[in-house]
Amino acid sequence: MKNNGENCIVFFKEQGQSGNDYGLKHEDFVLIIMTDFQKEMITKYGKDKICIDRTHGLNSYGFNLYSVLVVEEHKNGIPVAFCFSNKSSEDVFRIYFSAIKNAVGIIETTAFMTDDAPAFYNAWSYVICTV
Repeated sequence: MKNNGENCIVFFKEQGQSGNDYGLKHEDFVLIIMTDFQKEMITKYGKDKICIDRTHGLNSYGFNLYSVLVVEEHKNGIPVAFCFSNKSSEDVFRIYFSAIKNAVGIIETTAFMTDDAPAFYNAWSYVICTV
């Protein structure tokens, strides 16, 4: 990706770095990745539905992986953005969705699907304001 000139890191805050601009603490870690292909897919298929999934227990550091997915015409899920973080809170999800919005613009979706955690929906509604 670096050789092709693609910068897929849309947000990065390392542990030990000040994060006051985003309400993050010194020990918080956030890495948000979105490739050019993923940007195309969310623009193309995000109008129908946006899905959020969380995977925890990936490593000994306690980081979670949050994936935003869309569903293409053959009903296959396509991941369109990834967020790794040690924190699971609405403020991290606001950063995540803001990074997506900054990369592709507002996504007006028909359906927003997630688990029962209200933080995902609250953050999406706050940042995107279209559900």
